[in-house]
Amino acid sequence: MDSDVTIEGKSTDHKKAGFIYGCKKSGEKPTHVTITCKCNKKTKEVLFSINNKKAVAVAPKELIQCKKNTIRSTDLSMCTAEAANDVMESFNFSSKAYLFDEVIPMPMKAEVTASCNPKYVSEPPIGGVLLLECDGSPYIVNNVLTYWKPSLTSVADFDTFTC
Repeated sequence: MDSDVTIEGKSTDHKKAGFIYGCKKSGEKPTHVTITCKCNKKTKEVLFSINNKKAVAVAPKELIQCKKNTIRSTDLSMCTAEAANDVMESFNFSSKAYLFDEVIPMPMKAEVTASCNPKYVSEPPIGGVLLLECDGSPYIVNNVLTYWKPSLTSVADFDTFTC
């Protein structure tokens, strides 16, 4: 890690440990925003991924550097239904909540809806739903490293969302 790289947050989720990186200087961006580690229980091997892509071996000094950020872009490639399902499981909602797999893409973000009522698994209900949004940036929510975060426009409150 270069000396101008900062750690913006870390996940303490026992299933997937991870870090979010930033830069000290304004106008610079890290070469890798997130690094996650996962242990393969069968082989006892530690696997890691950079920006949610399987990592190739690199020299430690090359791993994270800060560079001038000249273009602003929104990369929604991390905003998948699979990632939304994974984060619902990490939030311990999976056995109780139903996630609508249809991700609604927008120019700057994507959204997906979760509901408690099994009767509404094909169409969103009128109320009692949790809205998750993804803008392509990583976040730490309840100590979980994720690209999906609770939306401020959600009908249900994330902290009290139960079924």
